[in-house]
Amino acid sequence: MTFGDEVEGLLHISEMAETKVAHPSEVVKVGDEIEVKVLRVDFQERKIGLSRKRVDWAHNDEGDGPQYELPP
Repeated sequence: MTFGDEVEGLLHISEMAETKVAHPSEVVKVGDEIEVKVLRVDFQERKIGLSRKRVDWAHNDEGDGPQYELPP
């Protein structure tokens, strides 16, 4: 995935699905539009780390409130 001039979005195979994926073609095809979550941004390398499976986690947690509490 490319975002603008020379900025790459990287979706690691381990972030494609909940189950083990042997090859990316098991999950997506070239040209597919998918929803992803931004995990990290590396300004120096001009790369964005993405996750497809964590989008599903976020959808499952919507409206459930926080899963943990921060200490005061």
